[in-house]
Amino acid sequence: MDEHKLKQLFDTLRDEPALDPPADFDQDVMRQLQAQRQTDDVSLWVTLENLFPRLIWSPLALILVCAIVELRDRADGVDSLTAASAALAEHLLHHGI
Repeated sequence: MDEHKLKQLFDTLRDEPALDPPADFDQDVMRQLQAQRQTDDVSLWVTLENLFPRLIWSPLALILVCAIVELRDRADGVDSLTAASAALAEHLLHHGI
């Protein structure tokens, strides 16, 4: 569409009277939104995709903290967390809780 026709179209539309919405237009919109929300089914896969970026940081932080503690204890000459955990598990296994 060329500029002249487009300008003519807008000029014609400006001269037309504005349409009034129906009296219950806002209520109709809200009813349709509610109906759409109820029919939208989100699959488990989509939910996991949305949560995955948030969920990945917790295990990574835990692994990082454990690695830092392990390296710090090893540098200080203290039994490593792994060795201490193994000793505790063996003690509990043989002697009970």
